[in-house]
Amino acid sequence: MSLISELNRRNVFRVDTAYIIVGWIIMQVIDVMSPALQLPDWVASLFAVILLIGFPIAVAISWIYEVTEDGLKKTANIDGTQSITGETGRRLDSLIIVGLIAVGGLIIWQQITRETSSVATAAADQDGVDAPMQEAPAASGEPPSPAAELTQSISANSIAVLPFAELSAEREQEYFADGVSEEILNVLAGVRELKVAGRTSSFSFKGRNEDLRKIGNILGVAHILEGSVRKQGNRVRVTAQLIKADDGFHLWSETYDNDLDDIFAVQDEIAGNILQALTAELVDRDIGSASAVARADVRAFDAFLEAKELIYSRDTDAMRRAIDLLDNAIAIDPDYAPPYAQRALAESLLSDAPGSYGDTPISEALPRAIAFADKALALNPELADAQAIRGLLYLDTGQLEQAIGSLRRAVDINPNHLDARNWLALSLSSNGRYRDAAQQQVALFEFDPLYPPITGNVITQLLRIGDVDRASQVIRRMERFEGNESRYTWAQSILLGATGQVARAIQLSEPEHEKYPDTNRGSGLAFARLGIGDIEGAREYGYYFVDIYADIAAGDYENAVAGAKRALDDNPEYYATQIDYIVALAAADKHRELVGYYRETYGDDLIFENRLFQPFNADLPPFGSVARSLRAVGDVEDYEAIMRRWRTALDIGRAGGADSFTFNFSEVVWHALNGNPDRAVEFLTRISDRRSGLIGFFANNPFLDELLGDHPGFRNLQELNLQRINQERRKLGLDSIAF
Repeated sequence: MSLISELNRRNVFRVDTAYIIVGWIIMQVIDVMSPALQLPDWVASLFAVILLIGFPIAVAISWIYEVTEDGLKKTANIDGTQSITGETGRRLDSLIIVGLIAVGGLIIWQQITRETSSVATAAADQDGVDAPMQEAPAASGEPPSPAAELTQSISANSIAVLPFAELSAEREQEYFADGVSEEILNVLAGVRELKVAGRTSSFSFKGRNEDLRKIGNILGVAHILEGSVRKQGNRVRVTAQLIKADDGFHLWSETYDNDLDDIFAVQDEIAGNILQALTAELVDRDIGSASAVARADVRAFDAFLEAKELIYSRDTDAMRRAIDLLDNAIAIDPDYAPPYAQRALAESLLSDAPGSYGDTPISEALPRAIAFADKALALNPELADAQAIRGLLYLDTGQLEQAIGSLRRAVDINPNHLDARNWLALSLSSNGRYRDAAQQQVALFEFDPLYPPITGNVITQLLRIGDVDRASQVIRRMERFEGNESRYTWAQSILLGATGQVARAIQLSEPEHEKYPDTNRGSGLAFARLGIGDIEGAREYGYYFVDIYADIAAGDYENAVAGAKRALDDNPEYYATQIDYIVALAAADKHRELVGYYRETYGDDLIFENRLFQPFNADLPPFGSVARSLRAVGDVEDYEAIMRRWRTALDIGRAGGADSFTFNFSEVVWHALNGNPDRAVEFLTRISDRRSGLIGFFANNPFLDELLGDHPGFRNLQELNLQRINQERRKLGLDSIAF
C-alpha cells in the first residue's frame, strides 16, 4: 500500500483539514472577543503559537493512533477487521463540511463589516447600549424614534425646492430669488402629506449644474422644483418647472409675468400648480392644499427678504444692516408680521449673551427682543418664525415649558423650520427629556442633513441616551454629502472620543481644526488631550477654560482658582464661569470659599440648577462639588437637602433616557458621597466597560481617591484605565505616564 493511500486510510488528511478549519475559527473568535473582554494583545499571539505547535502533534497522533469502539488505540495493534476508520472518516467529513460553512459565514460577515466605517465597527462592540425604542409616527411634526433605521427610501410625495436662479440684468438681488424660493418651500412644507427637503440641503446645490437624479438621490426626494426669477423695474418674471428626479420627466412648467405688487399671487399660484401636478402624479391621492402666502407691501417684503439673508450670515455688521432694513419694512407696512419676528432674532443675536455675536447688554436686548416677538405673534399667531423665536427667548430665560410649547407650535406650523427643531431639542434636553431631544435631532437630520448645527448636535444627543449604534448610522449617512467632509470628520471624532478611541479622534480632527478653527472643535480636542494626560498639549489651544482644567489635572489648584476667578469677574452672569469657579474651588478643597460663593450667588435657593441654566450643555450642575463642601463645613441640613434634590434630578434624567458618561459619572459621585462605594464602583465599571467619556477621569482624580480610595474595585479600574491612557498616548507618539 502506498504512503498516500495509508495516510488517507488513517484519516490523516481529514484530521489535518479539520484542525486547520477549527484553528482558523478559534483565531477569528479571539479577534472579535478580545476588545469586548479587554484581553491584552499577547493573548491572540499565544493562541496562534499553541495552534502552530499543536499541528504536527495532531498529524502524529492521527498517524499513530486510531479511534475504536473501545477508545484510542495504536494503529499497529489493531486488527484490520476491527478498524472503523471509514466511519471515523465520514464523521470527520461532516465536521469539515460544517466547519467550511462556518468559515464561509465568517468571511461574509467580515466583508460586510469592512464596508462600514471604523467608527461604526468600534461602536458596535460597545456593551450596555439600550434596546431600540419603538418607532414613533412622523406626522404633524412629530419625529421618528432615534432607533428607527435611517433608510434611504424615497416617498412618492416628496419634493426639493432648489434656489431659483437670479437672471435680472443687474444681478444684485439674489436675495430676492432665494426669498421667493424659500417662501414657496415654506408654503409646500405646510402641506402635511408632503415631504419637503430642508432649505440648507436644497440650497447647497445653488450654482451647481448637477444631474437631477443625483440631487434626488442625495436629498431623498422623488420630485425637484427649479426655476428662475427676473426682475425689471416693477415687473417680475418667474419660471418654474416640476421634474421627476429619477428620469428627468417634466411633469409641469409655467412662466409668470406680473407686476411686483402681485408677487404673492405668483407664489400662491406656483404652489397650487405644483400640488395639482403631484396629485395627478399620485392619481387617487389628494395631498391637500397650500396655505396662502402672507400679503404685504412689496417694498416691505423686499426689505424683509434682504434682511433675512443678512441675518442668516451671522455676521455682526451684516446683522446691524439688517436691523435698519427691518425697521424700514415695519415703517412701510406696520401690519406685516415677519419683520417683527426677525427683528426679535436680530436683537437676541446682537446681545452680549454667551453664544451671541454683539455687544448690546443682554439686559437691554432681551426686553426689546421679547417685545418684537410678542408683536409678531399678535399680528399672526400662525407665523412659525414668530413662534420659534419666542420659544428661543423663553429658552434663553430658563422658561423651559413655555419654550417647548412655542417651539412645538412652530414645528406644527412648519415642519421644515430648522431652527425651531434645533431649539426644541435644546429645550427638551435642558428639561431632562434626553430621549425626546434625540428624537428631534434625528428628525432634523432627516429633514436637512446639511443644516450646520446638526452635525455635532445629533451625535451629542444620541450619546446622551447611550445610543452609540444610531450615532454610527447617522455618521455613515453624513459621508455621502459632498462638501460636508469637515463636519463629517468632526462627527466621527466625537464618536471616536466617546468610545475611548481618543488618539484616533485627535488624529482625525486636528488637521480639520487647523483648516476650520472653531471653539467647539478646539475645546473638544483640548479636553481629549487632557483625558490622556497630555496637559501641555491641551494648553496649546489657548482657551482660558482649558487652562483651568489643565491646572487642576496638573495639581496646581491655586492657579486654577485664580484663573477661574478672573474669568468669573469678567462675566459673572455666565453659567460656564460660575461652574468653572465652583469646580476649581472644590478641587482646591476651599470648602468655606465655595459655600460662601454659593450662598452669595444663589441665596437660600437649593434648587439652583435653574440658576445655572445650560441650554447648550444639558449636563447636571455641579451638585457634587457643592454637596461635598457643605458636608465639609458641617452644614448637615443643606447638605442633605441638596443630596435629595440631586437624586431627584438624576431620577428625572434617567426617566428621560439619560445614559451618558457625564450622567453616569454624576451617579458615581452621588453614591460615593451617600456612603455606598459598591454602587459607585458599579457605575464606574459601566463607564469603563463602554470606554466612554474622558478615559483619564479616574486615573488621577483626588475627589474619587478621597471617596473610593480604599475600594479594591476602584483601584483595579484605575489601573485598567491607566493602561488605556498609555495605549492612546503611544499612538500619538507620547511617552507612557504613571500616577
